[in-house]
Amino acid sequence: KLIYELETKNEAPVRILESYTTYARALWTEGQINEAQKVLTEAEKKLSNKISLEEIDYIRGRMAEEKKDFDIALMYYQKAKLQSRDKNTLKEKILFSLAWTDRKLGKFGAAADAFAELKEMTKDPFDKNRYWFWYTKSLQQSFEQNTKNILVNNSAETIANENKKSATIQN
Repeated sequence: KLIYELETKNEAPVRILESYTTYARALWTEGQINEAQKVLTEAEKKLSNKISLEEIDYIRGRMAEEKKDFDIALMYYQKAKLQSRDKNTLKEKILFSLAWTDRKLGKFGAAADAFAELKEMTKDPFDKNRYWFWYTKSLQQSFEQNTKNILVNNSAETIANENKKSATIQN
């Protein structure tokens, strides 16, 4: 009802979006995920081309992450990041969720990139130190992951070459 009243009073799209997202979050909190998704879809239809919908994609990403559907969450976070123009609190949340989901998926290089952007963006000294920590940790894990992949690939090539030599010698 409140959303309808805001729309008929020709309120700013920002207030209308805030009403939709607040309602969707309440439904989601109450376990009514399908209803929350419907509310977000309705908001998208009514507000597309009027305002950035990054918050809707962020919420959908959080919902997917909660269900442990990390690939879908990552897709929504990336979509939200593309829409996010300003350096604001929501963009910081989007980037952190993107980085953390990349870490959960073992994409440490991508996580490091997001943490690097975060540490440059934030003004808060506590957050800056936290992002530095996860940036360096992600870089280290990316290096270890790449080193392991190189070793595995080299070992596989060595074994294949040895097998070829053995087959040639036996023939």
